[in-house]
Amino acid sequence: MSGPPRFSRDDALRHLKRLLANGRIVRAKQRVKHRDERQKQRSITDLEWSHAARCGSIRAEPELSNDGSEWRYCVEGKDQDGRFLHSILMTRRPQLRRSLSR
Repeated sequence: MSGPPRFSRDDALRHLKRLLANGRIVRAKQRVKHRDERQKQRSITDLEWSHAARCGSIRAEPELSNDGSEWRYCVEGKDQDGRFLHSILMTRRPQLRRSLSR
């Protein structure tokens, strides 16, 4: 079985920023509940998350999911108020999916 494509950190970030600019982030349905809970707990809006992602970076190498179906990238950045946020982005095929974390 061949795995999903693996982007370099720079390519993943460039792709994410292009998707954000076009309003084309795909949210994984199974992770929406987790993301919504975390956003509510931490009072994070979609606008704050997108600002942090647009201005952020991917420092760590991606990790392959346990089932081998997607690569996970950690995007770190600050929102407009300077609050540090990070989000886990997953790739399946050439698109990126996001799930808010921490």
